[in-house]
Amino acid sequence: MSKKVQAWAGVVFTGLVFSQGVWAFDAPVYGPDNRLDFYQLTSSLEQELADSTVALFEEKVLDLDPRTQLFKIRAKPLGARMNLCAGEPFFDQPTAAFCSGTLVGPDLILTAGHCMDDQSRCQSTRFAFGFRLSHETDTALTLPQGEVYECKEIVARSYGGGQADFAVVRLNRNVTGHKPLPISRGAPAVVGTDILVIGHPTGLPTKVSGGAKIRDARAFSKTFTSYLDTYAGNSGSAVFNATTGLIEGILVSGERDYVTDPVRKCTVNKMCEEDGCGGEESTWISFAAPSIPELPATSVVAPVVAPVVAPVVTPVVAPVVTPVVTPVVTPVVTPVVTPLLPVIL
Repeated sequence: MSKKVQAWAGVVFTGLVFSQGVWAFDAPVYGPDNRLDFYQLTSSLEQELADSTVALFEEKVLDLDPRTQLFKIRAKPLGARMNLCAGEPFFDQPTAAFCSGTLVGPDLILTAGHCMDDQSRCQSTRFAFGFRLSHETDTALTLPQGEVYECKEIVARSYGGGQADFAVVRLNRNVTGHKPLPISRGAPAVVGTDILVIGHPTGLPTKVSGGAKIRDARAFSKTFTSYLDTYAGNSGSAVFNATTGLIEGILVSGERDYVTDPVRKCTVNKMCEEDGCGGEESTWISFAAPSIPELPATSVVAPVVAPVVAPVVTPVVAPVVTPVVTPVVTPVVTPVVTPLLPVIL
């Protein structure tokens, strides 16, 4: 999808990244809005995948309180930032992240190439776990110091000029308390594969969005198309196979996020049919795979697979047939007795 620059409400929108007040309108809601907060998850697999997701913050939006060892997030409510109409989802939730990422090694983060322009950009970025709502009244405005990491180096990056869009970043230390997630290294997923995405749409706390499928997987293409409910800020989010839990791709672009309500003079979420609009584009994980070492078997998240129940087979027992034995009856032979007659002399 071509990137468009939109002038709206005195703000310029371009690209897919939120940086210094700049957002892209590049992804809508397809069908019903499937985005869930962390506290709403009931799947143990989705909870574990979400636990290894990071929010990318600009250094200047995090303030460390040395007394509490907590970072305070300089956030703004979504409704105020985007001039949303009343009643739109997540109206009062904080927005602050500019991209998303996923832990794929002890100290490696997978994200989008356009989220990491260069080493300088990487150095000024903070990679934070736990930017999520743990319960309905959670404000998600603080982060423990130990959950925030810095960039050591960009291991690999690709973007622009027809190249695949991805980046692999090495953190300043190994991550503790979160598991690296495995990527798909086999045959690519096919059209109709169930998928889900985890990230920070419009910079919000972690959202998990499932109920989608791959709808176009063109041969020799660097991307596949889906109808995931993703937004600017989801850039760099891992796209997971909903059955295996393996990473199939990296979310990189899509449709516009919001449209203006001409009557109320405010914005609303753009709604599309599940097979409508342009769809959401994700880079195939195979392009980033050479830069991501394979995980040891002990660190791989086991997919939730329904147990195979062997049917109970009642053995067919042949009835015991008692043979009918016809007794051999010895015939009774009546001897012929010759009567003794008197002898006449």
